[in-house]
Amino acid sequence: MPGVPQWVVKLFAGNASRKNCYTAQQAATRPEALLTQDDAAVCTKRAFSLASGKLVYDTFCVNKRFPQGLLVASRGTYTPDSYSISTVSTGSKDGQPVKIVTTGTGHRIGACK
Repeated sequence: MPGVPQWVVKLFAGNASRKNCYTAQQAATRPEALLTQDDAAVCTKRAFSLASGKLVYDTFCVNKRFPQGLLVASRGTYTPDSYSISTVSTGSKDGQPVKIVTTGTGHRIGACK
């Protein structure tokens, strides 16, 4: 990322977790919400598919840090109780190219409380 010292990137790199709690109806109506990391981001879905254990999610997102937007391309696999995903986000910030590569996994831990 332009303007961010490498030591800061390393400080925030690594494992992070979050918890989502969606009803079955919410997940069926807008399943891509399960993959949105930044609640303040405004995203326009370009492609979304969950079929035969494969996940495809492409979107264009704008937020406070990236007002010019990022193209977000995610690919992964899923089962009824878990998922694995790899994402490449590309765009620019302050005229400099940005490429963010992330991976993640998730699993069902039980009913929402």
